[in-house]
Amino acid sequence: MRYLKRNLWQSSLPAFLFLLLCTTLSAAQHETSEPAFEDVLKLVRTYFDSDSDDAQLKIETWGNSALDHLWDIANLPNNYSVELALVSIIEKIETPESIDMLLSIAAGNSSIEPTQVLSSFHMEILYYNKNDYLRTHPKFKEVVFNFTTHPDWPIKSQAVEIIAAMSWDDGIALIEPFLRSDIISLRLDTAKAIQTLTGKRPDFEMLKAQFPAVALQEQLISATLPLPNDARFQILWLSFFNLKFPIPMPSMPPAIKSIKATPWFDGSSVIVKTLYPFGFSSNAEEMQIYDTSLNRHSAYQPSVLVYDFIITPSSQGSSTLDSPQRQMVALVSDKDGFMAEYVAALDEQGQVLWENQPERLRVESLSPIYDDNGEINFIVVAYFDSLKILNLAGEEIFQFKNQYSVNELHSHASIPWTFISVGDSIKTFSFRDGRARLHKESSTPNYFFRARQSKMYTNTEGKLQILAHGSGEDTLPKLISFNENLEVQWQASVPFEIQDIAMLEIASMPNSPIFMTITEDSTYYIFDSHGTLLVEDKVSASYENMDTYHGSLEGITVNDEYGYFSEGNILKNTLYRIGAKP
Repeated sequence: MRYLKRNLWQSSLPAFLFLLLCTTLSAAQHETSEPAFEDVLKLVRTYFDSDSDDAQLKIETWGNSALDHLWDIANLPNNYSVELALVSIIEKIETPESIDMLLSIAAGNSSIEPTQVLSSFHMEILYYNKNDYLRTHPKFKEVVFNFTTHPDWPIKSQAVEIIAAMSWDDGIALIEPFLRSDIISLRLDTAKAIQTLTGKRPDFEMLKAQFPAVALQEQLISATLPLPNDARFQILWLSFFNLKFPIPMPSMPPAIKSIKATPWFDGSSVIVKTLYPFGFSSNAEEMQIYDTSLNRHSAYQPSVLVYDFIITPSSQGSSTLDSPQRQMVALVSDKDGFMAEYVAALDEQGQVLWENQPERLRVESLSPIYDDNGEINFIVVAYFDSLKILNLAGEEIFQFKNQYSVNELHSHASIPWTFISVGDSIKTFSFRDGRARLHKESSTPNYFFRARQSKMYTNTEGKLQILAHGSGEDTLPKLISFNENLEVQWQASVPFEIQDIAMLEIASMPNSPIFMTITEDSTYYIFDSHGTLLVEDKVSASYENMDTYHGSLEGITVNDEYGYFSEGNILKNTLYRIGAKP
């Protein structure tokens, strides 16, 4: 099947105009140069390993002239990454002809898995909303409706959300049976879609949370109080061409970016509240510091934007525990955005001491590596495609290549020379004598489980324990406890997707640590390390509109007697005091 045919209607043109047109077209073709099949195939096979700017330039230069070769490649036997690259390249051409090709792939007319294209359409319709040609295409509705019969529920959910976003009320009859699905996420997505299409919330049965044991304790939360959010005088920067104009703003509470409990430069235990930069052109970021009694400690202004950090001994000073010089090793960016770009160490004044740049793309997570004395001398960093071990001067000591899908890294001061990575699976690593080794990887415990977040701790015998949450292809969202061999100890299920999880290690409490998790319907669950449910409640009174909860949790251990769970969003945070009464 060929997508492009060029025809010139020569007879209607005077001879000299025809010659001029041919010359112009020839020059244009020479300048853009129609690619050879081998060049297009090479780009597809190396797309995710190529320089993104160079690849984008080739795609823009080739444009529609590459589509015939791309279609030929689409009909070859390909692996998953090649299919994903091919769809991404076709999508970036951004012409009506490329959209026609994507719709043909989605209809099953090539060797490419059609669901690859549905994900692209889902992003376009729900988030970008810029392609009018796709939205008005006569085949688009038919293609999406066909996906409602797909056997995998995530595909059905994407189709359901597109139907709602496109206001296709004739799709209600197709999706209404999903209200009785065994998959609670599909049931909920369908209910939201029907409410969007009809303006009425449909009746559907919700499932209950299931924990190994339930021993509700109404007095477990001894107090709730707001986390201080100091107002500040702010400057709004407006840009006009290359000029910036400051506009004074009244004193007002700033937007909260994150909350973190951590040791500080002076060795004290503090709560760090990172604030969003204020102003369209300002990258000024501030951290407000409080002690564990919630009194203002200090303020800190980094010279770069900080996404996550740990306080370590400084490579430039003493590393003893008595009087260390300290540094902040952080995931940072030079400009405001949604992800960190590299790793840097900052001093007490917020100035950069050293940097470690990724070979390509972004950096995901970092964690200290503790030695036998509980001291930090190394850092493990998860980049997009590798794990790196750095010393405290930012020098690379060891690297694991191709460690994909790492969302989080964790370690624990009581478990020396050990760290874990959390992605599609959970892996445990050791690091000794300058070399890291993979020890264990979580297996599938009778169902497919994709880990998203975890917490690492020790049991009463000092052995590694992990609590992870995630979901499966055909299961409810799960909480799973693993032992040091990554064997499942217990599991719990909740009816809605888990948004975040936090941990408190309070020595005086039985079955410590205590965990808090919150789901997208604003319900929070507090439970112990044995999986016993202690508290179930909501952070907001109503969920009638089925709006998804957006917030985060942080565990703040004050001492062996009590601690706080911090829950909140960019506007406010609530502290739930667990343990001894104030």
